[in-house]
Amino acid sequence: MAVTDKEKGPKGGISTFIVEKDFPGFKVGKHLDKMGCRTSPTSELFFEDCEVPEKNLLGELGHGFIAVAKESLEWERSVMVAPHIGLMEANLEDCVAYAKERKQFGQPIANFQAIQHKLADIKIAMDTSRMMIYRAAWLKDQGRPAEMEAAIAKLFSSEVASKAASEAVQIFGGYGYTRENRVERVFRDSKLGEIGGGTSEIQRMIISRMLLRGAR
Repeated sequence: MAVTDKEKGPKGGISTFIVEKDFPGFKVGKHLDKMGCRTSPTSELFFEDCEVPEKNLLGELGHGFIAVAKESLEWERSVMVAPHIGLMEANLEDCVAYAKERKQFGQPIANFQAIQHKLADIKIAMDTSRMMIYRAAWLKDQGRPAEMEAAIAKLFSSEVASKAASEAVQIFGGYGYTRENRVERVFRDSKLGEIGGGTSEIQRMIISRMLLRGAR
């Protein structure tokens, strides 16, 4: 995305282009060492006097932010939160198995109400998130606007996934703090959902702004 009309700014002054890796002025920087989601490589991108042909314009000139970016973000928010369901499913599977196996005070920790409540909360978070994500995906599939639904799905699922990941580590105790267990990796991976594709704070801003405009 690039500013093509400084006077208009975000409302008609930003355009979107497809930049191919062999274009003059484009360079990939060093690989960033991330806390989680390490199988997805992330690097800095440099566009120094980058030359892009007119045919690589995506959408209309000046509508890169209003049309292309907002539409893309709806898709991104709908898609990127779906893995949270898988993360919570993995956590629940591991936690149920461990709770039945791990014994304290002469009995499995699954017998303790505190552990049972944590398992129930993870299940509730997972199923509720699934319905929200399905609703946003269904609206997109129908070609209907889903800005608010995508924001709600992303905000809710990412925050409850992080909480569920924290509870999973708590169930495993000190053992869950070691890299030997999948719950440790899920704990690190889940945090990205509250940051990527627009932070939780941005999602709340989008939702409240649409409500104040009369959206329901």
